[in-house]
Amino acid sequence: MQLRLSGHETFYPRERWLHKGLNEGNFYHSANFMKEEETGPEYPTDYMGVGFNMVKSIRYWIGAFGLIMKNGSRNTVTPFADHLLKFDPFLDRKQTMWILHYNLITNDSGPTVWKWFFSHSDLFSFRKDNFISACRIWLDANFQKSYSDRSLENDFSVMTAMYCSE
Repeated sequence: MQLRLSGHETFYPRERWLHKGLNEGNFYHSANFMKEEETGPEYPTDYMGVGFNMVKSIRYWIGAFGLIMKNGSRNTVTPFADHLLKFDPFLDRKQTMWILHYNLITNDSGPTVWKWFFSHSDLFSFRKDNFISACRIWLDANFQKSYSDRSLENDFSVMTAMYCSE
């Protein structure tokens, strides 16, 4: 398991982002969705109608959910994503959301805080301070890498916004 904190640009996945990132008008293949530069012809912000940081966040989430994989220097749609798209082309069914959530927390390259919370945490209820404290203890015991407290705080904020209405 890799330590993967942040990367989502503080955005949780919005409705239709996964579909946009994978499928809309074959944009993923035709307009170089993984292009890093902010300007130029066919840059994703122009096509998708979202800002630069949101494009980076969409890239992050389609990877975190296991919908794309590195194939040499390119990213390709995974067999998992192809299978989901066959039954739910817009990735908007409740059942698909549960499958994606499961894949997010079991994927070794997925976000570490999500994996910890849903698979290793024993928190029944929490506030930001005890959530981060418990997560920090687990991270220190399981990873020999340094990390930013700000990254943990951002992951907490994004994860709670993703699952809670307030």
